[in-house]
Amino acid sequence: MVFGDYEIVYPIPYNRKTIVKQAYTPQPIQQLGPFGKEEATTAQLQTIVNHLQNNYSQAFSHFSVKAPNSRQRLNYILPINKSYSEIYKNLRRNRRYDARQVNLEFEKCSSVEEFLHFYRESSEKIIKKVGVKLEVFQKVITACLQNKKGHLFISKTGKGEWLSGVFITDFAGRLSLLIATTTENGYQKSANPFLLIEVFKRFAEKRAIFDFEGSEIPGVKEYYQSFKPLEEYYYIYEKQNKWISKIKNLMGK
Repeated sequence: MVFGDYEIVYPIPYNRKTIVKQAYTPQPIQQLGPFGKEEATTAQLQTIVNHLQNNYSQAFSHFSVKAPNSRQRLNYILPINKSYSEIYKNLRRNRRYDARQVNLEFEKCSSVEEFLHFYRESSEKIIKKVGVKLEVFQKVITACLQNKKGHLFISKTGKGEWLSGVFITDFAGRLSLLIATTTENGYQKSANPFLLIEVFKRFAEKRAIFDFEGSEIPGVKEYYQSFKPLEEYYYIYEKQNKWISKIKNLMGK
């Protein structure tokens, strides 16, 4: 949806299955906007919601601002537009300990295929449970790397064993964590916090925000809180069709 001369834009991805037209938020996008030089007005947000309500059998649309009839979701962000020493001092004690690991190595990964193979091997259960579409992630990662809008980083042992990996987008001063994966051995060695803190060190004073992209899952939430981030919110508008939901439940979807 476009308001005025592209003053405000709100994308509405959708798919159609037989007679069902559904608006949805694709993987791995957390927020769809609206985008513009100024914040969308209440009237514009109401227009978007009315369109979703009237034109789609089901709708699952994510907003970066409060939209009518939407529910709030929690996100965590860490300001990194400061020196690394300031960031380090603000971490919890256990995270500061992780930052001083001397038996782990940090490096940039240049192979999308190698990274996704590691992701598939280390996060197989989550990939199946959530229904992660690896072919989509491969296209997203490849496009970001080609346009210098993303980074792949890994942490490993001195013997070359991969322990943890992340894919981070890099746009408009904001680093966003889209993929984080860790092996069992990596969890024991605190490989992921070591990796993230190394990212903070690399981009301190060079970027404004590190966006953790979530989360309200208790264990993940507690982990992110250990970095002493700020709370930020996004909003989800849902229109459910009870008959479609019943059919999906019967089909195990």
